[in-house]
Amino acid sequence: MNPFDVFVRIVLYFTIFAVMGYIIEALNSLIREKKMSNRGFLFGPYLPIYGFAGLLMIGIWQCIPHNNYVLTFFVAMLIGAGLEYVTSYLLEKIFHLRWWDYSKSDKFNIHGRICLRNTLVFGVAGLLFCYILLPAVDNAIIFLPVGLQVAIALIMVGIYLLDFIASSYANSKVKNMEELSKVVGDQTREIKKNAKKVIKSVVGQRRRRK
Repeated sequence: MNPFDVFVRIVLYFTIFAVMGYIIEALNSLIREKKMSNRGFLFGPYLPIYGFAGLLMIGIWQCIPHNNYVLTFFVAMLIGAGLEYVTSYLLEKIFHLRWWDYSKSDKFNIHGRICLRNTLVFGVAGLLFCYILLPAVDNAIIFLPVGLQVAIALIMVGIYLLDFIASSYANSKVKNMEELSKVVGDQTREIKKNAKKVIKSVVGQRRRRK
């Protein structure tokens, strides 16, 4: 494939995995908290951390024997835990907010950013990803006409850029809100609620000016 085709395929993979991650987290929230919620940094129904994890898993899996289930399990564990820790660290350093915190819910954790339970889940998920999900996704993408693949990829890149700009702006405002400073640990629900208020306020101001 030429570089542009590779780019399109990467965006499609990223989008599928990110949306699946959103669905998984939303269902988990519904089961544990009896309420669906968007636990991501962005506003849209996708979680980039799952997209990046999927892409990394694809890249590394090409370099290891496909019949080595144990190695695949541990690679998936390391990728999942590593991405979760780095993402949590960077978001906290940039925005001074915590989207998740396992320090109270899980005894075996590192700085509240990753925990043993999730790390083991990442390993199992990696096996399912490589041997079941990835072949199905490959077949689904190949089934789509090339023109449609390109259109979807370009549209999603535009959506991601706009969402990233809006989310970054909103979250930079949220960190200064007094009510957020009172929440210790996992601040996800409060972050998202107040970020939406920021965007609604900006949209309202623009409408009044018109």
